Amino acid sequence: MRPGRARTVSLILGSDSAMDRDGVGQYTEQLYRHIAAGIEEDRAPDLKVDLVLLRPTSLWEWRTKLAKTFERSDLVHVEYPYEGWGTSPVPGLYPGYLKHVPPRKSAEVVTTFHEWRSMHPLRKASIVPLALSSSGVLFVSDREHAAFRDSFCYRFRTRKPTTRVIPIGVNLTIPGLRVSEILDVRERLLAWGGTRVDLLLGYFGFIYDSKQPLRMLRTLKALLALGVKTRLVIAGDFPADHGAEKKRFMQYIRSLGLEQYVRFLGFVEDEAALARTLSACNAVLLLFSDGASARRSSLWTVLELGVPLITTRPGSAGEFDDLLPRHFRGGLRFVDPTEEAKSLATVVARFARFGPPRQRRGISPCWRTIADDHIAFYRKILQGS
Repeated sequence: MRPGRARTVSLILGSDSAMDRDGVGQYTEQLYRHIAAGIEEDRAPDLKVDLVLLRPTSLWEWRTKLAKTFERSDLVHVEYPYEGWGTSPVPGLYPGYLKHVPPRKSAEVVTTFHEWRSMHPLRKASIVPLALSSSGVLFVSDREHAAFRDSFCYRFRTRKPTTRVIPIGVNLTIPGLRVSEILDVRERLLAWGGTRVDLLLGYFGFIYDSKQPLRMLRTLKALLALGVKTRLVIAGDFPADHGAEKKRFMQYIRSLGLEQYVRFLGFVEDEAALARTLSACNAVLLLFSDGASARRSSLWTVLELGVPLITTRPGSAGEFDDLLPRHFRGGLRFVDPTEEAKSLATVVARFARFGPPRQRRGISPCWRTIADDHIAFYRKILQGS
């Protein structure tokens, strides 16, 4: 990289926090804040990083806004949620096109794929041009990284992209909580709707079929059959374009007779209220069909809050080996991804005794380290240009 002027990096944000509810968008905003802090602290005087909101509603907006970003940048980091545009192939096709169309200035392209294995085949096909034209490709999980390197997008490229894994951090601010605040919220949830229960089972995050929400409801039903009076507290919602799945979920609640035992809060915007709600639960249940992964910010949030977490065993050995402290054992219980509801119910029942959780600050990857790793990656790509 030539000495002299600071090189311009454009970090593409694909969602507006005022309108959109999206974990990738929250991640991108946190990443930008910490990279900007690093530049202010003179850890990256050779770079200038801009956060660029890209939320086009037409092909014309894609063409004008993204093309201008490419023209004024030395490096464009595509860091938006590909699923956020529904069936549109443009988010993956157009940046790859801009990389090669003359006579525009050819900015280097870095792309983050938060997932690769589980991406819908049509969505994956639409981002092949971007994957093939990126000089650098980042991942937040070793497993996703390995899957990409085994794919034709990597193996059949003559000039291989530089790839790296940079773990994800907690997207939310973890506030300090008083025990009295937690107990007040717990009492309201225990008595909600006039049907009192003894155990609160939490859920946090966006809801997809891959998180097995129907099996979670069957587990609740099995707990009640065991005589364990339980209420499922859901702090999260289905994505805006998953209306049919949400309707099916609500119908399933009614078909199982669980209306009084499910407290569906939806998306909880207030971070302190969210922390109090999750901390009021005996345990949180997160059932990932492909196993727990280090790319799940919801998982890291629960661990930082200190709430006992029951989740599916990682899909690959060593997923958390270099991330979780070696001494960390308590509060994390792995189950098989195919565990039946009755068996899951017996696991949950073991957390019937409640004690206000003790937060574990520093369990999740450090954002300053994450930012510095991105800065180093940008420099590596720019030096090779």
